[in-house]
Amino acid sequence: MIRMPMFWACWLLYVLGTAGGFMVIGKAKPIAQEVGLVTDMVLATAAIQILAVFNSAGRPLFGRIADTHGPKSALLLMYGVLLGAMALLSLTASVVPLYLGIGITGMVFGGFLAVMPALTTYFFGAKNLGSNYGFMFTGYGSGAIVALFAIGWLRDLYGTYVPAFWIGIILSVVGLLLSLQVKPPRPTAARVEAERVTVRA
Repeated sequence: MIRMPMFWACWLLYVLGTAGGFMVIGKAKPIAQEVGLVTDMVLATAAIQILAVFNSAGRPLFGRIADTHGPKSALLLMYGVLLGAMALLSLTASVVPLYLGIGITGMVFGGFLAVMPALTTYFFGAKNLGSNYGFMFTGYGSGAIVALFAIGWLRDLYGTYVPAFWIGIILSVVGLLLSLQVKPPRPTAARVEAERVTVRA
């Protein structure tokens, strides 16, 4: 699988998609305080709770979309939604839109953890899914490294979190365009095997 160019395209999609979530998931409270000008500690902490709720909801939601419409459709939708969330976070200083952007980012982040295993099965088959997804999952950790650079170094450089959201917009656009190009490297065999696994489940 790792010798296939399509694997690296999917791996990059994992990196790009989770980077946006990681940028927000570890900094929800300070983002609310700085960007949303939230001074009340209870309201600032609520940003973490909102993110957690949306994150939990994103897994069954986008997992269901991947099951019914295919992983590629789910990816396109997730990147489109993530693009809107990043734009919202970069443009607003109001509490409600800011928290909505945080929540939606968390929802998409959770969705990737549901969609990428399905995509791995659909594209590369179920026979070696354990090891295949193990390799694919390294994109998740790599997304954290990208986010650490964006939310940490850029925050220190510019004194605000907003430039990190600009990076998030760029990553979302790249992910959206790349999602349009992905297709199973072995369409018939992989798809038939994935469907058989789904039927047995």
